[in-house]
Amino acid sequence: YYHKYKLDASEKIPVDLLPERYGRALAIQLSCESLGEECLSDTFALVHHFAMHDRKIPAGLEASVLCGGFRGDGKQDELVAVWRKMSLTSDPAFKSILIGSLGCSDNEQFLKDYLESSLGSSASQVNYTTAQRREVFNSVLKSHSGLPVIIDFLETHEATIISSYQWTLYTLLSNVAATIKNREDQSIFLTYIGGVTGLTGDQYRSVIQMIYNNLALQSTPTNAR
Repeated sequence: YYHKYKLDASEKIPVDLLPERYGRALAIQLSCESLGEECLSDTFALVHHFAMHDRKIPAGLEASVLCGGFRGDGKQDELVAVWRKMSLTSDPAFKSILIGSLGCSDNEQFLKDYLESSLGSSASQVNYTTAQRREVFNSVLKSHSGLPVIIDFLETHEATIISSYQWTLYTLLSNVAATIKNREDQSIFLTYIGGVTGLTGDQYRSVIQMIYNNLALQSTPTNAR
């Protein structure tokens, strides 16, 4: 499926009809999300040209290509260049795409700095709206390496996050719990939430149940859902 729709940075970008463009975006998203090496390599080449040489990514493919290209560690120069583009653009829709893609990185130091930028506490100041601050947080939840960074961020800045994002503690933790889909992440999150104060008993149980529901769904055959 991926080979039918793959994009090579050395080739001319094809002109797609709308159904083909949707199919191409889906193929890239699925292959890169499952860490297909060819997809990760192809999308990173496109991201490099976009970040360092301002070569445009085809409309409708920006989110899937950028997220795929940023999967994995390193890529610091490209991350910084796209962060700069994100901070300078006046197009809110394009800014939202860039915010979402930067969180796909597995570079833990970058993710830490990125999260802290949403509080106005990093060296690189970005003029975020409240909704965009939340988008930064939710984008890091998409990273395959993001949960430990998120937990550290919560432990260090809980009160400031709640104030800056205008979320309740329950909403904040529910957003994290909704992304937990494996036993390792479950263990990390349960260890953290066991020391959290500020939730009612019902809220605590609701967050925990959300995690167990996610894990149960992962083990349910698709034809039984």
